[in-house]
Amino acid sequence: GRHRTGRVEVANDADAVDRLVLLARAYPAARIAVAVPTKRECGRLTHRLGKRLLRRRIWEKDEWGRVERRVRVVTFRHLGALSDRPWDVLVLPDGAAATGTAARENIPRLDYRRLYAFVPPQRRPDRLIERRLELMVGPVILRIRRPRAAVRVAFLPTSGMPVRVPSDAAGARRVMYWQNAQRNWVVATVAEWFMRRDGAALKGYGLTDAALAILDRPALKAVILVENTEHSRVLRRVLPMWGAADLTPVAPADDTADRLPNPSIITEAYAATHPVIADVLVRATGTPWPLRVKRFPPVQRHARPDVLVIDFTDTFHPVAADHARRRREAYAMNGMEVADASDARG
Repeated sequence: GRHRTGRVEVANDADAVDRLVLLARAYPAARIAVAVPTKRECGRLTHRLGKRLLRRRIWEKDEWGRVERRVRVVTFRHLGALSDRPWDVLVLPDGAAATGTAARENIPRLDYRRLYAFVPPQRRPDRLIERRLELMVGPVILRIRRPRAAVRVAFLPTSGMPVRVPSDAAGARRVMYWQNAQRNWVVATVAEWFMRRDGAALKGYGLTDAALAILDRPALKAVILVENTEHSRVLRRVLPMWGAADLTPVAPADDTADRLPNPSIITEAYAATHPVIADVLVRATGTPWPLRVKRFPPVQRHARPDVLVIDFTDTFHPVAADHARRRREAYAMNGMEVADASDARG
């Protein structure tokens, strides 16, 4: 692009990773250095970028046959280790942190052609940080229209006797999730507590005060996400006052989010093709695959700055527990804040 320096607005950590991946693909021969504040962030970002760029040319050999990374992630204090050769691009994923002493002392040691800092969109930015970023990187060169809502995920425990799981995949999910009476009771109870704004009951089940702040919203919207209509029918027997939505030609796909009954039980097929606007999404699907909801996270609204996803640990069977582990990893990979509420119960 025409800008050699500047700030780029990002909605969250997942958006920052997306932009780094796009940058690496847009400049397939460029050497890109990425600087972060801590070793923990360095390891986490290296892992996430590695997974996204695994099959791309992020590896190359020098004239002595040594393997080197084309995209390197280091801490601010270790930028000097990259000073032996020039870099095409230096990226600062945490622009605010880059205004600190460690970054300001070590960034000048690096020879680079382009410098970009990622920053969140802010209505009231810190004046000192804003001034330092202006001097270091320059103005904002790319803005996002409206930021995506942040997502907080809380895993709740599910009780129940061990179940005997059939060998076929559909039969296993039917026993573990769709027709599991004790698990469905937990799902329905937690969902009803949210609609009744029963903070004491939810806190007793392990949810933190930060998660329960969502109960203060004047018009709380909640949905239960299920895999199919069979599971939806089972839950509606327990929650007869809840609406239901599946793939039906009731309205155009882009004009149904606000018409969805509140509260509602929706299928994965519906959620994948219709935008769903909700404050609380209770994920009852089980299954090991990532969350598939159209336009999720939703665009941040003034009254809905974040979304709370409730999921379940499903320790009643090894297969179900492994599914929960894989869901947890998918949430984290997409930049969502994940907490195990059962830990809070002591």
